[in-house]
Amino acid sequence: MGVVANRLNGVEPPVERGVYTAREAAVRLGVSYTTVKLALQRGELKAIRVGSRWAIPKAWLDRLLAGEGDA
Repeated sequence: MGVVANRLNGVEPPVERGVYTAREAAVRLGVSYTTVKLALQRGELKAIRVGSRWAIPKAWLDRLLAGEGDA
């Protein structure tokens, strides 16, 4: 019922995607957006630059969260 109720209230359920934005990655990592941006600028977090935005592949972030070393 949760998904139906959300759609009725005008709120779409989350969509599973293959990449995260810097803000989404910050939430997943439990750190601030600023921390993620600094890590991206320093090359400490792997990502793909798409214009002026960062795309952080889900697989890379999942490996990092699993403690599998360098994402």
